[in-house]
Formats: sequence, C-alpha cells, structure tokens
Amino acid sequence: MAGSDDKFPCNDSGPSNQNGTSNSSGSETNEDMIHEESNISYEVLNETLDQINSHLDFLERQNDTLNSQLRELLESNRQARAELQKLPDKETSMTENTS
Repeated sequence: MAGSDDKFPCNDSGPSNQNGTSNSSGSETNEDMIHEESNISYEVLNETLDQINSHLDFLERQNDTLNSQLRELLESNRQARAELQKLPDKETSMTENTS
C-alpha cells in the first residue's frame, strides 16, 4: 500500500536530504496544510449542522403550533357536536308540548 502513504504525509518523516537526515520542515508544512484543511472542513461542517439545527427548531415550533391548533379545533368540534345533539331533544320536547 505505497499509495496510502501519499494521502497521509504526516505519517511520513519527510524526504531525506544528502546527509541522510530527514527534511522535517517539508513534513511540518504538509501537516500544517492538512490540519488547516481539516479545520476548514470542520468549520464548514459545524456551520451546516448549525443551519440544520436551526431549521429543525423552526419545524419543531411549527409542529407544536399546528398540534395545539388541531387540539383546539378538535375540542371546538366536540363542543359543537354536543350542542347539536342537545338540539333535537329540545325540538322533540317542544313539538310534544304543542300537540
């Protein structure tokens, strides 16, 4: 897997110079670039997650509002149905009293 070392230069000690010592400044520069790119990627990811979280909060508030409105509508319909069920009883008792 010689190609995998190319993807992760921070694992490499850097190329050797003529004296046989490693060139650490090149490796540090590559590491710095990788860390900077990683930091930028994490910042973009964090911003995206913050936006998603904001949208989810908005949707949750809308859902709560709709839920409470539906509950109010349901209760209103129950009350209206109860009142309508009482009306025929009054009408039949009024017709019986007039006969």
